[in-house]
Amino acid sequence: MSKARLYFAVVVVSFVAFVLEAFSGFVLWLVLPRGPGGSGWGWGGGGDGASFLFVRQTWLDIHDWTGVALLCFIAVHVALHRKWIVRMLKSPFKVR
Repeated sequence: MSKARLYFAVVVVSFVAFVLEAFSGFVLWLVLPRGPGGSGWGWGGGGDGASFLFVRQTWLDIHDWTGVALLCFIAVHVALHRKWIVRMLKSPFKVR
């Protein structure tokens, strides 16, 4: 696999993880808020038994594990670009 394909794959997977993280966060925040009285937008009514495609606990698991995956892929992304990052951090301090 070429460097360019590897970089592209890491970026695409990171983007997909970001979208899943954001979507699950919005579902947990707006659609299935915590607490017995939370009604969200009316899709399930909050609490432990509420559901929007999945129950709240499944959304929490998706949100948590997607966050872990996103963190791992960001670490890989930074590791792959460490030389460029170091050069960019050094360049403002070079004497010309």
